[in-house]
Amino acid sequence: MTPSRVFVTGASGFLGRPLVAELLARGAIVRCLVRRADAAMRLLDTVMALEGDNSGRLELVYGSLRDEPVDPAWLTQCDVIVHASGALRGAPSVLVRENVVATRALAAAALTCGIRRFVLVSSLSVYATPSRASAPAIDESCAVEQAPERRGAYVYSKVLQEAVCREAYRDRALPLLVVRPGVIFGPGRDWLSDRIGPRLGRLLAVVDPDRLLPYTYVANCASAVAAAALTNRAEGETFNIVDDELPTARQLVEAYQRCGGDLRVLRVPGWAAASLSRLYGRWHARTHGQLPAGFLPCVTESLYRPIRVSNAAAKAQLQWQPRVDLRTALRLTMEHENAAILVSSADPRRGCTAEALPARP
Repeated sequence: MTPSRVFVTGASGFLGRPLVAELLARGAIVRCLVRRADAAMRLLDTVMALEGDNSGRLELVYGSLRDEPVDPAWLTQCDVIVHASGALRGAPSVLVRENVVATRALAAAALTCGIRRFVLVSSLSVYATPSRASAPAIDESCAVEQAPERRGAYVYSKVLQEAVCREAYRDRALPLLVVRPGVIFGPGRDWLSDRIGPRLGRLLAVVDPDRLLPYTYVANCASAVAAAALTNRAEGETFNIVDDELPTARQLVEAYQRCGGDLRVLRVPGWAAASLSRLYGRWHARTHGQLPAGFLPCVTESLYRPIRVSNAAAKAQLQWQPRVDLRTALRLTMEHENAAILVSSADPRRGCTAEALPARP
């Protein structure tokens, strides 16, 4: 049987490198879009670290969805596109250009080139915040945010990105599959995300410290995206990707501190954060929107409300299981963080060991 040839955007990124490794391990031919030679070298280093000789199934093409139109030659003989590139932060114009405009161009090229599967890596952030009257659980049947502009430029761009792809799926039969990861963490990325609480320099306000957070370890997420790319089923479906064993905000902060991370922590009960947010909303209205929107109730409820995210659909339809447990994921992440902190620390005794892993309360 001829192996699938998968075209991957964002292949040299945080998720992209383990994704390429996972696809190669599953026997696929992987064609990677890279912008620069240094990105290609990072990707090659990842592939060379794998068992066996995979170089014959790795293809590199140089280009950018940001600055140039999609070249149909990039997609020649490809069966699947995994669109994993995009911007996480920046001005609204940058986020819309990189997450929406580039996706529209790639989806149009996929239709022209006869791609049999288009996998979009989206985000859990697109969901509307569950109402207080509903069960605090999110599965793929839950509504997408109807006013994403109120939640910030990133959420706005991801909601529009999905809308672009779904329009192509409905109107011109783009063979679409959407994966919505939670917060992706692992070696090389700060795991203290916005879902933990507001941060100003060294001061971090941890909202409801024992709240479980919808995180996924990068290798677990990569295996889910690879399964979505290589399945022969589930066209038009959406899948939430979170790990089975989730960290609490307290665990992540304590892990960071035990690695030597310099933080001053203020623990804030959930009810207090909600009350402050409502008060801030009144001030925001009185100034006619002149204050930043980052602490409005529509934002804070989406970040700090205790929720449960179901990954049952991905398990059932993609035959996916998170392979790396929480303790191992934290240990691997902490070891990388510890090395980085020790390089810059004046006190080499500051660091973490496997025995310093915080336990779930």
